[in-house]
Amino acid sequence: MQINKAGFSWCTIEPVNDDIMNWRAELQGPEASPYVGGIFLVDFIFGTTYPFKAPSIRFMTKIYHPNVKKESGEICTDVINEGWSPTLNGESPAQACRGL
Repeated sequence: MQINKAGFSWCTIEPVNDDIMNWRAELQGPEASPYVGGIFLVDFIFGTTYPFKAPSIRFMTKIYHPNVKKESGEICTDVINEGWSPTLNGESPAQACRGL
């Protein structure tokens, strides 16, 4: 099952092994950036506190960025938690990853 209701041309996202709490996205590097042409796999883990807390996000593809932990691929929590509210959905973290 592939979910792409928003119609993003730069992203596909689907649950991992039909687990609704664990999603994997394939993001294309944004135009006019050092990441253009790259394909990046990103995991989104929606914990038991979602939607009150943002999902944890981890790049599975090696990426060098000041807001991504080099060893684990985790995005610094301030980037995702800043401005997070329960009214946001899974689309928001995907867009935040692309905006890095």
